[in-house]
Amino acid sequence: MQFSFSPGRLSLAVFAVIISCSLAACGGGGGKKHSNDDNNYDDDYIEIIDDNSGADLSLECSEEGEVIDDLRGNRVVLGIDALTGLNTQARLPFARKIAYGGRYGEVTLGEDNVYVYTLKPEYLGSPGNRPPSFDAIAWYDADCRIHTRPVALFADPLLEYSWHLINDYDDADISSGVDTNPWGAWLNGDTGRGVTVAVIDTLVDDTHPDLRPNVRGDAAVGIPYDHSHGTKVAGLIAAAPANAEGSRGVAYDAGLRSYEGYFINTSMLTSLFMDAFSDAPDVRVANASFGVTVPVFEGNSALRMSLDNLQDAGVLLVKSSGNGFGGIEEYSDCQSVGVSCDFAGMDEENVHPATVVTGAVNAQGAHASYSSPGANLFISAPSGDDWHPHLITADWQSSCAGNPDPEYVYASLIKGRNPFYAIPCYRYTNTFSGTSAAAPQVSGAAAVVFSANPGLSIWQARYALAASARNDAVFPAMAEDEPVTSRGLTVNQGWITNAAGWRFSAKYGFGLADVSGAAAIARNCSADPACVRREDDPREFRSGIMYCAPAAKPDSRFASAYSCTFSGFSGEGVITSKENYEVENVVLDMGNTVFDPDQDYANTLDCKDISFDYHSSSDARSFRALSLIQVEIRSPEHTLSVLKPLYAVFEGKTPGTAMRSLTNAFRGENFTPGDSFTVNVYSQCPLALPVLKDAYVTVHAFKK
Repeated sequence: MQFSFSPGRLSLAVFAVIISCSLAACGGGGGKKHSNDDNNYDDDYIEIIDDNSGADLSLECSEEGEVIDDLRGNRVVLGIDALTGLNTQARLPFARKIAYGGRYGEVTLGEDNVYVYTLKPEYLGSPGNRPPSFDAIAWYDADCRIHTRPVALFADPLLEYSWHLINDYDDADISSGVDTNPWGAWLNGDTGRGVTVAVIDTLVDDTHPDLRPNVRGDAAVGIPYDHSHGTKVAGLIAAAPANAEGSRGVAYDAGLRSYEGYFINTSMLTSLFMDAFSDAPDVRVANASFGVTVPVFEGNSALRMSLDNLQDAGVLLVKSSGNGFGGIEEYSDCQSVGVSCDFAGMDEENVHPATVVTGAVNAQGAHASYSSPGANLFISAPSGDDWHPHLITADWQSSCAGNPDPEYVYASLIKGRNPFYAIPCYRYTNTFSGTSAAAPQVSGAAAVVFSANPGLSIWQARYALAASARNDAVFPAMAEDEPVTSRGLTVNQGWITNAAGWRFSAKYGFGLADVSGAAAIARNCSADPACVRREDDPREFRSGIMYCAPAAKPDSRFASAYSCTFSGFSGEGVITSKENYEVENVVLDMGNTVFDPDQDYANTLDCKDISFDYHSSSDARSFRALSLIQVEIRSPEHTLSVLKPLYAVFEGKTPGTAMRSLTNAFRGENFTPGDSFTVNVYSQCPLALPVLKDAYVTVHAFKK
């Protein structure tokens, strides 16, 4: 016998479920009526009572039995997870005899006289061949009436909407494949188990049903803010799987520890990092979804030391790059030129050599309109953007204390493709975006990497993330990152291929994170020489010789143009100039570079009394002068990297310290201590001589 079912009505039924109960306790026929004049959820509601006595093989029914549309009165059967294979069977304890067994699975009688729905193998573990979110069976009751029962094929009901995890949509706003690609790692058992991620943010809601299973130790360290940011971040990292709740995290078996850090100052952050989570030795990853710390910008030696301590403790820091691409344009001509008004290398965390600085791409795979670029960017992850879907994750709403009936909420969810936008009280959101949402996905990816190979160093984990990242060769939308020139300078380089063959962009880093690819590299690290040599910390080489000379001015409006050569590299231990190393990254410390106080270069810009130091937001002239500086560095193998682009607004550094910048663009290139780097500096306001006084270049590299 074959029946036709209404997909629209079934999709409502799939989510008409009391999500807090277990499968065995959910019951069969009873359902609560709701009165709602706007939605009319009670049409065709029929009360069905089951006696829970199991199957009845002796039951004889004709094919002309009465067909009852009782989708409102029967809750969905849960338990199967077609994506990961965590569960492949669901018990059907309230059916008497099966009339129709479904399209995507087989229905058989179990040993305990209860019918079992088993998903067909061809629908397991492949997003490209995954079934719809539900299947339907038809069954007879004791009176031979025919009923339908939807079987949820995804045990997390919002998983199919979580495009950042599994994306096979393809329309004007979203492109298939733009996701973090975790399913291969999940199927292989690489799920973050045994790894804990520290969430440095607003404090996580440890009562949230999707987070509570993975919270470790004291959930909250500090006084909670009535703010959901940390809860959203935690949900993207490690929301629990297959629990009939929401979606799931990238590393859904990882632990979570919550630390106050979203509204934090430098001294508090220094203390947290200096301790290096000694109270939680299972912490391998720390997520920092926040912008610059206060006092702003780099130059804090204590914070730098604490970041070194975090590195020494084997904790990988994942940091959001910022959301300033289109901001603070009042101090710059950035928007008219079509380049970023901001760059990501402006605080200690973002220029530390071990930090994984993370940018955002939208659902089409293009650079998110707000994501701050920079030569220090390491990797990207999906996030929301204008006219593109945002992310689904856990939420903390204090107004949910009344616990509205979840069956009503789930029925409301499926009203449209963009679920629950109109529901004021629900513990999930579909509006999370920004680089704050991108970073936790990379933290989850790192947790998966460490679970795949617990013995990896943080440098090997970084290698796995970078080597597996997908670039413009995979996603055509990324190819929009083309070079932009202005005033004779290349302000935005677009995608470059360095001398070692690494593809790099200041908008994307090495590309879009690939969880399964990174986990595979982690598992096979011992067979990859580049991974093996990163077992220990890199050697650090510091230049000892600098020679500067005036350079040709690319545009008449520049008052200063200099080219400086840095050489004479030395480090700890016995070093020879011919030893071969592989570059990890390079840092430039600009030393005592200042504007010339005795010159007024008034070519459309007043240069009097301006400074490299941060003063206040009212010092607009200094900010504008700093936006009109470009700093570049060229590697010994002739790869160019723009460290501080023209038009990017730099609001100054901590007084008495040096501006520092980091580039990942030379990754994998050859380096010997006898090599030299060239730094070019261009400024519209005149620079005092000597330029780059006490400046130096630091190379972090692994011996070949």
